[in-house]
Amino acid sequence: MQPDVEARLRFTTGGVAQSRSSGTPARYVSVLYRCRACSTYVAGLTLSYVGCDRQHIPRVRLTTDLQEIPVDLDNRSHAPAPVIRATAFVGRWPKIPWPDIPDATFPPTTATLISGPTEAVLIDAMYLKADVQDLGDLIERTGKTLTTIYITHAHADHYAGLGPLLERFPSARCVAMPHVVEAMREGMELHNQQWEALFGDTYVIPGPLPEPMEGRTLFVDGSPVEIIEVKQADIHPTSIVHVPEAGVVVAGDSVYNEIYPMLGLSTPEEWSNWLETVALVESLNPRMIVAGHRRPDGDDHAVQTMIAQTRAYIQDFAAAYEVAKNAEDLVAIMTAKYPHHGNLWSLQFSAGSVFQFRETGATASDDVPVTS
Repeated sequence: MQPDVEARLRFTTGGVAQSRSSGTPARYVSVLYRCRACSTYVAGLTLSYVGCDRQHIPRVRLTTDLQEIPVDLDNRSHAPAPVIRATAFVGRWPKIPWPDIPDATFPPTTATLISGPTEAVLIDAMYLKADVQDLGDLIERTGKTLTTIYITHAHADHYAGLGPLLERFPSARCVAMPHVVEAMREGMELHNQQWEALFGDTYVIPGPLPEPMEGRTLFVDGSPVEIIEVKQADIHPTSIVHVPEAGVVVAGDSVYNEIYPMLGLSTPEEWSNWLETVALVESLNPRMIVAGHRRPDGDDHAVQTMIAQTRAYIQDFAAAYEVAKNAEDLVAIMTAKYPHHGNLWSLQFSAGSVFQFRETGATASDDVPVTS
């Protein structure tokens, strides 16, 4: 039924439409629509205009912008469900003690569960005891078999919890890229010293290291989960994860979601490599991005916003670094441009670190491996 025909129909409660011109009854067909931008399903009765509740496609003609999926309203429970799905877990937003920065906080960290009909793969493992417990509870509630934990990069907020998780799910294995495993081994002792000072007994003391991963593909019920090594995020070596069937990218710390990105562990030269990583994420055309750090109420489907903001922030930070007189000046410039970003400490730390680099040629990562 074409939209111009639909517009002339008057629907009745009995499920029969009458043409206003002829009065001839015409039984309508129940239809389920799926937004092409975010895959949200919208039930409809062959309406002329419809939009998904995320407002990706407000009031657009369904014949050109929505995928039409006929469905029997009496059996809507049989509407198609994704075979592979991604569930983002967002951790707490803890306060941390930091010299000269009152009310400092550490940004909420994410982990992502990729699940199929019977199996699941976990991307990153959290670091606070309470978050690791909650994450394990989530995995358990799915009823799926956790086969693998994959660690994107060697920052303790992404890997410290793997020990308790492996104890809870003993049939799972933990893997990471060989370079990441080596970086974890080299930095773990310093991480432990610093993180115990920041988080006290709320922090999981890291135990086992991941196994070096062979190949670049994991599987969930036969569906591929692709591991992509990238040049740069907040640190290197690092990686992102692409789940083609679900249209998902787990971006590690290469993309941020309304949180000040951590640029203080890299150099101006490396920021251009980071921009290449953002472009790579964009080229995968994801419908969902799980950023390594985001607000608890962040939208994982705000793909274009995340990409645009991360790219613009790196470019703006680099430009501000060239003209700022000191770290305080750099913070002022960036907060004026991004007043709604969360976790100011990440910006304050980054500003101090890059001015240290300007003066000494060394970043904070050359001294103590702060992570964010």
